[in-house]
Amino acid sequence: MLNISYVLLFASALFAWNMGSHYSGAVMGMAYGSRTLSIRQATGVAAIFAFLGTMTASSGVVHTYAFSILGSATTVQLTAALLGASAAIFISTLLKLPASTIQVYTFSLIFVGVLSNIHILYAGLVIVLSMWVLIPLSAMILSYFLAPQFASRFDGDGKKLRFIIIGSSIFSSFTLGSNDVSNAISSVVKAGILTGIYPYIFGGFFISLGLVTWGQRLIRRIGTEVIQTDPSLAATAQLTQAVTILSGNLIGYNASINQTIITSLYGAKGSTKSRAVTPRIFRSIAINWIVSSLISAAFSLLFIFVFSL
Repeated sequence: MLNISYVLLFASALFAWNMGSHYSGAVMGMAYGSRTLSIRQATGVAAIFAFLGTMTASSGVVHTYAFSILGSATTVQLTAALLGASAAIFISTLLKLPASTIQVYTFSLIFVGVLSNIHILYAGLVIVLSMWVLIPLSAMILSYFLAPQFASRFDGDGKKLRFIIIGSSIFSSFTLGSNDVSNAISSVVKAGILTGIYPYIFGGFFISLGLVTWGQRLIRRIGTEVIQTDPSLAATAQLTQAVTILSGNLIGYNASINQTIITSLYGAKGSTKSRAVTPRIFRSIAINWIVSSLISAAFSLLFIFVFSL
């Protein structure tokens, strides 16, 4: 049988690549939808800054997901959970339906933990779950108050608005690395397969690779269907998403980028009465967050069975 450590490394690389492609829309959809950046510019810039975010601001979140959710787990169990989550996110990206990689991965870990009688660290898990609510809610409130200010100051000033949209998209790309690389490499860190700086180089490289190789799909969907013609709202949503998520990352916790950008958009829409946010996509996104978690659990079960043969 193939050494399970290599399988776990493959699963880690696959999940990191999936996250890069999957979250491309959340970090660069606004810049593309407002016609500030071309699709190639958006993916290239996002790849650079996602890697930098991974290298400089992700260690706290990686430690949380490696050591604050499950007790002792074998490499086989960690690999099954990671492969299950990877399969679910790949399907979501293929269908161009945004999901939460954090929630899919965590649900997969918990499912494998319960199935394998692994001790679940409930104290740490409760804090993790609380942050999933607190961070998006904070983004919505902050966006609600900032959006009118952005609209009054920058609407009609194309040069300043372009600069702000690019800056907020870069900031958001940075948080993709700091916020989400934990999903891919925390299992590798927990298993002790990669140590020191190497898991961060590994995860950052594959997140960036996902952005540049398959990231255009969700950039186009988020950019053209969720937000279409309101640049100031785009800038507000990007900025509040990035600020709130990075704030959580710096204390070792994270939240769904997709959910945070959606709540930011709702906050901005509520205070500006903008019609640029199209609600028809939100139902399919919400359904997919639930369905993708169930798919992840099913694939995790499948991989546990395969590894037991």
